[in-house]
Amino acid sequence: MGANSETLLRQAAAGDAHALEQLIQFHEPNLLAFVRSRAGEALRARESVRDLLQEVLLEVARGVPHVEYRSEAEFRGWLYALAERRVLDRARHYRREKREGAGLRSIDDPEAYDELLIEGFSSVLSPSHVLQRKEEVHQLEHAFSQLPPQDREVLSLAFFCGMTSSEIGSKLGISPDSARQRKNRAKTRLAALWDGSDGAMV
Repeated sequence: MGANSETLLRQAAAGDAHALEQLIQFHEPNLLAFVRSRAGEALRARESVRDLLQEVLLEVARGVPHVEYRSEAEFRGWLYALAERRVLDRARHYRREKREGAGLRSIDDPEAYDELLIEGFSSVLSPSHVLQRKEEVHQLEHAFSQLPPQDREVLSLAFFCGMTSSEIGSKLGISPDSARQRKNRAKTRLAALWDGSDGAMV
């Protein structure tokens, strides 16, 4: 898909609105899963993930004319850096406002983005395992949110950003072998937390 991303990016940067839409649609499922997983349940209780995602996609659209495509990994890194910065900004906002425990509400329609979530979280599963019910993806997401931050980070980089162990190691300042071991340990913990995994982790 790298060549196609490059082609769409070039066309979108030249003002092709349809190419921009296609580029965003291709990356949206994994961006959604990344935003939700990085936000965690506490921030999701205070901030609409729909709004967070739309803010990220707007930043992507604004930034496309200024991005030089060098590789798929580098382009994905740019996308997820935008998403992570947005999530961290919102989390800092709520810490500053000291709104923990205040004004909590059900913000997102529980049906909203279910299909995108299933597509995004499918990267965490083996090809032979299919999420049969919408409830399963939310159970998996809940299990993901129970992981320690270090585990969520490495799995997000591996599954949602599509980074290799070498790329993860470079980002985290560790060796590829250490990144691989950290990812495998995190996958084991996630499988244990998710009752429906049945050994179906990638």
